[in-house]
Amino acid sequence: VEGLEASLQVANQQSQQQTKKLTQAMTQVEQFKLEAQSKKAELTSLKSQMDKEKGLVEQRISYLSSQLEEKKKEIFELHESLKALNLKFNELQQDNHSLTLEKEAVTQQLKQLQSQIFDVNQSKDQIQKQLEDFNSQMQSSQSKYEMQISQL
Repeated sequence: VEGLEASLQVANQQSQQQTKKLTQAMTQVEQFKLEAQSKKAELTSLKSQMDKEKGLVEQRISYLSSQLEEKKKEIFELHESLKALNLKFNELQQDNHSLTLEKEAVTQQLKQLQSQIFDVNQSKDQIQKQLEDFNSQMQSSQSKYEMQISQL
């Protein structure tokens, strides 16, 4: 009986030790559960914050995308305006070239007219001189005739 009691006592001690280990293990499991719940709450909070930040980033991206589209339109309009201005500038350059050619032609005509006016003025001076010579001769002749008539 004593051996049975000793065996029972050893089994009882082993059972108490295993119960103590099981209690410790259960306590650790509970701590792990609490830590896991805490981590899960922390992760949930982080996910919520990330979702908020993601929403803000998506709003910012949307806003920047619309700004980019507006800028693209402005650049396109400016490019079109620049092309139109360039065409107008080319037209004005052609007009300027044409006007320069016309000016040169008019200048040449003016020189010719000035030369013709000079020639006409020289002819006029010659004719005037001839007229004066003729008048002088006529007066001289008239004086001679008057003398001859008076002598008759």
